[in-house]
Amino acid sequence: MEQRPRITSLISLIIFIFANYYFVTFAIELNGYISILDDLKALLEDISYETMLNLIVVITTTLTTISLLVQYLIGKFLLMIFAPEVKSKLFYALIPKILIMFINVICMGILQINNLLLYMLTALIGSVLILLFFQYKKENWKASILFATPFIIDALISLGKEIFSIL
Repeated sequence: MEQRPRITSLISLIIFIFANYYFVTFAIELNGYISILDDLKALLEDISYETMLNLIVVITTTLTTISLLVQYLIGKFLLMIFAPEVKSKLFYALIPKILIMFINVICMGILQINNLLLYMLTALIGSVLILLFFQYKKENWKASILFATPFIIDALISLGKEIFSIL
């Protein structure tokens, strides 16, 4: 992994995108967004249902991937400011995210578990795994916390919004 970080990061990014694509597809099918798509279909009569579904999945997957890359850049920026001696690689964030994404795909696609709170909790666990994976690779707690902060904050905000929406 460390010998060819760019290739490892690229392969990890491709795997993340595919896993995220399947997760979003399952999320749309299981969470009842199909009825929303029917309403949207009534507005856009020229577009087939499958095309509309694929378009929404591609847009959502793209936005999620961009969000991950922005979080990575913020973490890298924090490292440049507060721990310039520590270098980060994209796969330090992607490998834990891929692991959590596979767990989510299995839960949603195979086990048919439809619980948004569970997926927000797994996102938080994935962020903590990023912290621990970075710590394992760099053996520097300060840098690990700096790098994982954007991922943890995003997961905490998402989880908090979901908890408060339930209340």
